[in-house]
Amino acid sequence: MITSFFSNTLAAANKQNKEGELYKIVNIKGKIFELRYGYYEDIDRSHSEPDIIYPDLNAEPQYTSCGLKIVTQMQDACKHFEGNKNPESDCSQCAHFERDKDLFGICRCLSAPRQSKK
Repeated sequence: MITSFFSNTLAAANKQNKEGELYKIVNIKGKIFELRYGYYEDIDRSHSEPDIIYPDLNAEPQYTSCGLKIVTQMQDACKHFEGNKNPESDCSQCAHFERDKDLFGICRCLSAPRQSKK
């Protein structure tokens, strides 16, 4: 049984992920995100394997049903960033960032734009 477990684990670790293949479906406060393998625009595809692609929530903001902004921790810090003023700062270093599942989080900044209630 242990041998079977380790052989399955090793097989999964050595599996080559393909571009477009589903990695995971994540539910963040009622919003569903499909994470797939692929390449970011600035990555050389010739020598690398596909990476997990997170949505660009700066280009297409997403909000919870309560109007809180959903962010990824690796997004560049916004103008409401509170914390270390390093030019390489990202959302995960902000005092307003509330971690959720995977690399997602909620922006708790009171100055962040909110979704309009309809």
